[in-house]
Amino acid sequence: MKNKFLIVSSVLVFSILGSRCGGADCARTDCGNPILPAFSFRLVGSTGNDLIGGVKKRYDTANVKIFAKRTSSGAVENIKRSFQVIADTNYITGFTVNKDFSTYYLSLNNTVTDSLLFGYNTRQTECCDKSYFSLNKFNTADLTPPLALPQNSYPIVK
Repeated sequence: MKNKFLIVSSVLVFSILGSRCGGADCARTDCGNPILPAFSFRLVGSTGNDLIGGVKKRYDTANVKIFAKRTSSGAVENIKRSFQVIADTNYITGFTVNKDFSTYYLSLNNTVTDSLLFGYNTRQTECCDKSYFSLNKFNTADLTPPLALPQNSYPIVK
């Protein structure tokens, strides 16, 4: 009886230990850094000059806004954006992309000037989620290939 109990309990212990999720030891897997869903852009003139800072400044940062259309309700919401100054006169504007929104809009001086459509690219392994967003369409132009996020900064020419 004692031997039967030992055999049954041994089988039970080994089956529990051997039944990890999918058989992989995810605790020991290095998935690297998560891929940030950040998009950044520069507003530039046709000659490449910055339009938010510098001598040819055309827009104040307070008048550069990002809106997005919520997928579930169609409501358009204000999206928090940030600015980063590079080399005194170059401004990069950035915001976080989210699956809850279908289309993002750039508004300058209270006028929507551009629309941005992002795609969500699922890349999951048994242990790691390396899914990422990409800019697929700017206004009516498809980006081929789509621009994987994050990237340096996308130039928006005005």
